Amino acid sequence: SVFKQWFGDTLLTKSGELPTEQVLGGKTSIGLYFSAHWCGPCRGFTPAATAIYKELKEAGQDEFEIVFVSLDRDKKSFDGYYSEMPWAAIPFERLEDVKDDLETKFSLQGIPQLSLVDKDGNIITNEGVDIFRRQGKKAYPFSESRLKSIADEKKANANKAAQAFVSEHGAKVFGDQLDSKVRHVCLVLGGPRPDRAVA
Repeated sequence: SVFKQWFGDTLLTKSGELPTEQVLGGKTSIGLYFSAHWCGPCRGFTPAATAIYKELKEAGQDEFEIVFVSLDRDKKSFDGYYSEMPWAAIPFERLEDVKDDLETKFSLQGIPQLSLVDKDGNIITNEGVDIFRRQGKKAYPFSESRLKSIADEKKANANKAAQAFVSEHGAKVFGDQLDSKVRHVCLVLGGPRPDRAVA
């Protein structure tokens, strides 16, 4: 499989090394987490990602897996940092053989980076960190269709919000709810709300 080519025959898990295909089999999407203990922003993001990951697993939502691609400089740093993570990892001893190719394939510019791929290894996005921060478990299973659905929903909400007004009673009124006799709407940008809407 493509994942054996990328990661090797086995992945490190909390149950020891297991066959890559066993760890990733049946997953809808997979996140490659490029990170390192020496990176301050990484140490800030890892606990947040861990919390989301654990919530999903505890809820039985098991279509997603993360693989840690370490940029740590020595095994002691790798072991210490990976001990804080609940997901799989490329064994430290194998990183030298695969890391450069993965960094190139996923256009790594800086860390942390969470690249999301589908079950066939096709890249969905390299913006997984931002998706985790903004959407969290709402984006599960982090598939292309789910992320598109969220983007469409966000766009629709933005369009609707742009058409919203506040009535003289403080209620939100959307453009399509205005009385058909209303021909003009006065918009007051900033400052306190006027006592009366002018139409």
